[in-house]
Amino acid sequence: MASIFGFRSRDPARDRQTDMSRLDRLAKLLDQIAAEVEAEKNGLENRYRTKATNAAFLVEAMENGATSSSRSSEVSELTKSILNYERRIV
Repeated sequence: MASIFGFRSRDPARDRQTDMSRLDRLAKLLDQIAAEVEAEKNGLENRYRTKATNAAFLVEAMENGATSSSRSSEVSELTKSILNYERRIV
């Protein structure tokens, strides 16, 4: 398509095709990122459950006298991890 100033523009159909190609690439990239985020979330949730279970059993063992109270630092570390997982999952 030519104008009176000699400037030529592309065919609108070609522009649509280019735009659709870009939108398709963008959609694929967003899908990939969403899958990465979902995989990270699943991994965090699994580790969260493991740490929470370990903390619960350790606290119960300490309360029942099955283990020494010197392991309270381990409970603190588990608690920190759990809070970090919760924050990241949100």
